[in-house]
Amino acid sequence: MAINLFPSSSHNRIRFYSIIIWFINNRIGCYLKLDFFSIVTIVNAIGNSFTMSMSYDSNSWLEDDYEPVKVANGQDIKPDTIIGGNFKTLEKLGSGSFGQIFLGQNIDGRSPKIYKLLHGKDDQVIGFPKVFWFGQWFRYNVLVIELLGKNLDEVFQSCGQNFTIKTILYLVLQLLNRFEFIHSKNIAYRDVKPENFLLGYPGLANRNIVHVVDFGLSKEFIDPHTGQHIPFREGKNLTGTARYMSINAHFGIEQSRRDDLESLGHLFMYFLRKGKLPWSGLKASTLKERYRKIGHIKQTTPPENLSEDLYDLTNNPDYDEWKKNFGNLFRKYNDGVKYEWEGKIV
Repeated sequence: MAINLFPSSSHNRIRFYSIIIWFINNRIGCYLKLDFFSIVTIVNAIGNSFTMSMSYDSNSWLEDDYEPVKVANGQDIKPDTIIGGNFKTLEKLGSGSFGQIFLGQNIDGRSPKIYKLLHGKDDQVIGFPKVFWFGQWFRYNVLVIELLGKNLDEVFQSCGQNFTIKTILYLVLQLLNRFEFIHSKNIAYRDVKPENFLLGYPGLANRNIVHVVDFGLSKEFIDPHTGQHIPFREGKNLTGTARYMSINAHFGIEQSRRDDLESLGHLFMYFLRKGKLPWSGLKASTLKERYRKIGHIKQTTPPENLSEDLYDLTNNPDYDEWKKNFGNLFRKYNDGVKYEWEGKIV
């Protein structure tokens, strides 16, 4: 029986694509680019445990104060619900604007089979959660992904907001690799913040690997119809997190690769300055006014550590040069000591 993977309304389809399809494009078959595919077996991880993300297909997406969503039989989603025939919900981990998150388990002990696209070296990409299953269950869109560890802000707080230069350089190099890959798929991420970057699960081989999640605000910067870069525009809605967003984003200018990298610069400043940025704690009467004030402070803060070529909308950043320079610094500071979070239960 065919499974309808996509929401019915055009608005929800866009959100579904951005959260799920872009997240796995060129890694998992999603009916957007079925050039070549084969059935592969994904090895279960962490005792057959997974993370399940559910979003509701309705005329509008869930708000933070939503009522519990009902499934077809009138029951709320709760622990021990069977999803997709193979997965059982365990404890609820959280909920938000787009749905609910559960810890889940593969109930039959067999590895689920999924479609996977074969695209050369992209098949070996790391730093993005593995997808075990996705589809529609009643009126829910369900995504089953591997269980990861804490996000970088949780880790940072557990380490007393104190990362060494070596640790920060390690994160810089990993995130440059992640964003080089994201940008190679013509996607601007547009939501840089430590909460969206997760370490692997403690005790596993990928425990120190940074994984990028949540592509809900992502956007293509190459028009798929013309093959041209999106044009310069003003008057765009504010998109991103004020603490880390680029200066141009504060003033409604179209975002692209440069803005992701500028936002990464603000994130690394956050770590270097032990959680305090020049614009932290700024008060304003309205959210719009607060964004404007933060943007002004960012404008007047000397960007000595930012490359000038960040400010060209269509520029293709020189990732190799940056990785070379940061790699040299990392080797200088690499003292062989473990990273701050190693040995901690974070």
